[in-house]
Amino acid sequence: MTMPQRTRAKNSNSGPSEREPGGVAAPIPFPIRKIPVFRGEEDSYRKFFEESRDAFVITSRDGLFVDLNEAAAELFGRSRQELIGKSTLQVYADPMERERFVTAIEAAGGQGNLEVRIRRSDGRIVECLASSNLWKGKDGGILGYRSILRDVTRERELEMQLHQSQKMEAVGILAGGIAHDFNNLLQTIISYSQFAQAEFEPGSRGLSDIARVLEAAHRAADLTKQLLTFSRRNKLESADFDVRPLVRDMVALLERTFPPSISISCELERNLPLVHGDPTQIQQVLLNLAINARDAMPNGGRLDISVRAMDSEGGGRAAGAAPRRGKHLILRFLDTGCGIPQEDLPRIFDPFFTTKEPGKGTGLGLSTCYGIVDRHGGRIQCESKVGRGACFTVYLPAGNSAASPEPEPLGDKDLPRGVETVLIADDDPLILAQAARILESLGYVVLSASSGRGAWELFRRMHNEIDLVLLDLQMPGMDGLECCREILALRPDVHLILAGGFIDSEVERTIAGIGQIGVLHKPYHHFDLAHSVRQALDRRG
Repeated sequence: MTMPQRTRAKNSNSGPSEREPGGVAAPIPFPIRKIPVFRGEEDSYRKFFEESRDAFVITSRDGLFVDLNEAAAELFGRSRQELIGKSTLQVYADPMERERFVTAIEAAGGQGNLEVRIRRSDGRIVECLASSNLWKGKDGGILGYRSILRDVTRERELEMQLHQSQKMEAVGILAGGIAHDFNNLLQTIISYSQFAQAEFEPGSRGLSDIARVLEAAHRAADLTKQLLTFSRRNKLESADFDVRPLVRDMVALLERTFPPSISISCELERNLPLVHGDPTQIQQVLLNLAINARDAMPNGGRLDISVRAMDSEGGGRAAGAAPRRGKHLILRFLDTGCGIPQEDLPRIFDPFFTTKEPGKGTGLGLSTCYGIVDRHGGRIQCESKVGRGACFTVYLPAGNSAASPEPEPLGDKDLPRGVETVLIADDDPLILAQAARILESLGYVVLSASSGRGAWELFRRMHNEIDLVLLDLQMPGMDGLECCREILALRPDVHLILAGGFIDSEVERTIAGIGQIGVLHKPYHHFDLAHSVRQALDRRG
């Protein structure tokens, strides 16, 4: 009897089946295995493919989706049914990236890692790292490509933040390096402009011209402070101050410098509380917000500025709620400009982000505002719609004391005077001359030195006759700090002032560790110099 022949089983070593687009068998996105495939192993591969949290994608050589798992569909923001059999060009942020992808994989010998930008169905761009290889048929021909996609958008954002922080550090180093020399130049411009003002009759054209020079010098000084503030290389100088003079001075400046097509209104609530913080930096916030509003109104418009007090219950849910419980000062800048697109609003305070044309914006203004307000324990918010203007609101923690009546401005004739002997040292001859001129006009006896070493030698000879020493912080050879130490070692009771355009926190700690030494920031006014000298001399040792 002849035994029936058994049906020959198909070779199970052939691995998972393959197909052209439109075929029946489901391809598996792994290289063909060269070991026997046991019963059910192909089903396990398929289950792994479909249930994996990694995004698996198989595409044909002519650019159609052959297969993808649910993780990939979620990454693209579409369903598998929407994509299988359709062109892959619809998911690329730039259709040319498909060609670059194919060229890169085939040039790399069939496998490689490269980044592609995917556009989801909601329009969001996703940065992906594609680990890909060729999908080949039994004859070795290329059927398509198999890829595992990983969303690296967050990683790239972190890398960008690191890059921006490095850029900010570079800006800070640069700003700190130039601040001394730049502020010396501004010091000369400001002081000699003030000397020139005294030579003109009130109301004369020359006096008006000098006022414009001073205005430009102050704006240049503010730019230096803005760079130092943005890079966080300047210290927050906290004191209780009245914000009203800052706002009024700013409005007066805006009315002189803004185009006539922009009208400005200012409303200050009565009985405003004091603000605890740095008035110079808050002034920078006010100016930056005003300039931002001006740039948003190239064809004219209206800027409404208001300041009022508010008691907050803290952490309210409504938009515009104060950041914490207590009394706050609210500064609001409302313009009728072009407005800000909704998609840009979350980024407007990011460093170096700007919607202005190249060359017309640095991206530093609003980020500087945000940093200053945050360091004061406050909050800054923006509401805007395209074509309907923008409203920037600043919340600053306020003290319990109300602002005192504002004093009348003092002229040079009202500056405090004295008869003491003052030694001044500065390596810039123009600054040395103008400081000596100011103090001599106020009755002081002035001795001058053009270097730290010269000041030390002069003080060593005449230390019993000198009441106060004013030293530039940065001088070649012996700098201001070193000279201070030598002077105090010889006579600990002498009064000292250090002047500088950039005095960082480390230097300030060093100064504080030496003793009671006054600090005068360049560029300074005649008023600042006169009061610093008088206060130092009147201070008990």
